[in-house]
Amino acid sequence: MDTEPLRIGLIGYRGFGAFCTETFHRTEQGRVVAFAGRDAQAMAETALRYGVPKTYTDWRALVADPDVEMVHIVTPPDKHAEMAVAALEAGKHVLVEKPLATSEDGAQAILDAARRAGRVAGINYVMRYNPLYQAVARIAREGWLGGLTHVGFENYASDEGLGDAHWFWDKGQSGGIFVEHGVHFFDVIGDIVGAPARRVLGQTWERADGTGKEDRVQAIITYGNGIEASFYHAFNRPGALERQNAHFAFEKGHVTLDGWIPHTLHLSAIAGEGDLLGLRRLLPVNIVDDEDFPPPGRAVRGNGKEYRVTHRVHARERLGDPTPVYQQAVRDVLLDLAAAVRDPAHRPRVSAADGAASLRVALAAKRSAEMGRAVEIGREE
Repeated sequence: MDTEPLRIGLIGYRGFGAFCTETFHRTEQGRVVAFAGRDAQAMAETALRYGVPKTYTDWRALVADPDVEMVHIVTPPDKHAEMAVAALEAGKHVLVEKPLATSEDGAQAILDAARRAGRVAGINYVMRYNPLYQAVARIAREGWLGGLTHVGFENYASDEGLGDAHWFWDKGQSGGIFVEHGVHFFDVIGDIVGAPARRVLGQTWERADGTGKEDRVQAIITYGNGIEASFYHAFNRPGALERQNAHFAFEKGHVTLDGWIPHTLHLSAIAGEGDLLGLRRLLPVNIVDDEDFPPPGRAVRGNGKEYRVTHRVHARERLGDPTPVYQQAVRDVLLDLAAAVRDPAHRPRVSAADGAASLRVALAAKRSAEMGRAVEIGREE
């Protein structure tokens, strides 16, 4: 198996592109060998800082460079499909920032091009690689807290860095909040729920200043197994007031994750001995002293069921500063993708097909908001 670093060409070198370059260079599996961007001088300065040997002001020249094995696309979303298809047709592997595309046709074009070329197409869904989301997925899969009954996600984000001319506000470039941002959480929460989204009710709101900027969205999704999840995103806060959390309600407990890139997990639950043993393999679980618990007969009822329990428990797991947590997730995405490039038998944790599936949900939420009614996903409206 080839163990040489994956040679990466980045289309988009500012901001997150620079963050990824620095992160990739801390691994032995990837090395950025070329940038593409419009500002030649600024790009040259960034390339010098990170030791990137080549720069192009035309992204097509980067795609054609024989030294580039994988193209990482870090541009406004409306460019993703065109660039990814061109890279795949040139024989490159691709890593696309979210969303995969801004339309279902664009996403399908990427999947088709990857299949024809026999190349790997990945999406940078870092949430799937976050240890705390992975812990919740394990709890749901093992049934240690009983069945999952509801999920609620709230994102109160800052717009301080989003000036009036920023592409984020232009739905033609970004696709809107559901598409540009919501796909992350439609993907990771859908994976934890373990069933496809079947129905969505979406709403959107604009700023009161008359500029037409969509700054708040909400979606309620019903999944194929009957679980419902609510998603709220608002880009209207000072940076100092940003707050994000995901709440998972189980039959026998609650788990909450704090942070856009989750850095802290809180668990509060009731458990039997077997469940406690399983949870302790995953988290630092403590038994709560409660003279009234367990109840007589060690039986409690809820959701029409009886549960045999022995302890009230809680856990708190903190990963540390969000930036290193974010960097580790980006690194893990690259390592997973590099493994798939080097070994065709390796299946990445998340794929471009997952990106297409979550985009389908986002577009359905967007249509629902426009139509003023719920939309059935995967069926003709």
